[in-house]
Amino acid sequence: FTDYRYKLRLFNSDKSKNKKYSFSQNHFHTDLPGIGSVNHYDNTFKWIPGDKTRIDFNAGLVIQTSFMDPNIPVYKFSLGTSIMHSFNDWLTAYMYSRYISPPVNRHEGFSDAVFFNNPVFLQNEVGAGINAKYKSTNIDFQIFSIYGAEHNEVKPVHSKIRIGF
Repeated sequence: FTDYRYKLRLFNSDKSKNKKYSFSQNHFHTDLPGIGSVNHYDNTFKWIPGDKTRIDFNAGLVIQTSFMDPNIPVYKFSLGTSIMHSFNDWLTAYMYSRYISPPVNRHEGFSDAVFFNNPVFLQNEVGAGINAKYKSTNIDFQIFSIYGAEHNEVKPVHSKIRIGF
């Protein structure tokens, strides 16, 4: 998913004795000076059907602003799912999808040119990737495609590599 600078865990039920599932609430925030901001309040249900597989379902509220209209935020709903499978201690493959609704507080034909197909802001997205960990290094290779619900079009496949230490 999109990278965020701030992540705040609001609630987590991982402390239950049953490790097959958990529920958490998160708040992701990104402030992009001169461009806009994103606040994403997310409720995630994690299900672990086996030792090496995890399935996540999430729903939330997205609040985005852009420099074109910074005083009136755009409210949208989000739905998503992801499937992860660990092949061993250091290699994991995953697939994910995310749907962002049209704005709920704007008229039906509203389209902000800053938000549309801009990967800095949350978008409708499908993707897959491979994550490898070695000691304190994390390498993530991801392919994804952004699709616009407003215009029923799919952007070409994009890729990114993230390396963390």
